[in-house]
Amino acid sequence: MQKKYELLIIFSTKEKKEINSLKNSAKSKIESHNFIILSEEDMGNRSLAYPIKKQNQGFYQIFYISPKQDIAEIDPLLKEFGRDPDILRSLIFVYDENRIERIKQKEDEFKRRKIELENRKRMQAEKAKKAAITEESFEKPEKKEEGTNE
Repeated sequence: MQKKYELLIIFSTKEKKEINSLKNSAKSKIESHNFIILSEEDMGNRSLAYPIKKQNQGFYQIFYISPKQDIAEIDPLLKEFGRDPDILRSLIFVYDENRIERIKQKEDEFKRRKIELENRKRMQAEKAKKAAITEESFEKPEKKEEGTNE
């Protein structure tokens, strides 16, 4: 089984270059380093958490890639992206679909348990409210003594 990678590229938006030409340039670099682009995802313009090369905004693009053969190297690809002045940052992660599926299942289980707990708390609050109402209705009102102004 071949490894799959998730490649995040943050393009510079300082110079008003066409984003499509920047993406096409990145695609050609990826393919020239013996990788296949499985899919891609635009994340759009976003504010950066901290300035990179004196810029506060960048265009985020994610590529899901796989090597054509087992000999494809990631380091030369990242070095080439590092030399490109239109790319602020490039990060690559090993993409494990099974691990991601397990994480999603855990998140779904957590959400389900949270909803159950909220429902239980709501039902307990409703029971307590009903019990308080029935107790109040059976209590006898205190009689005030005549002639006292309290």
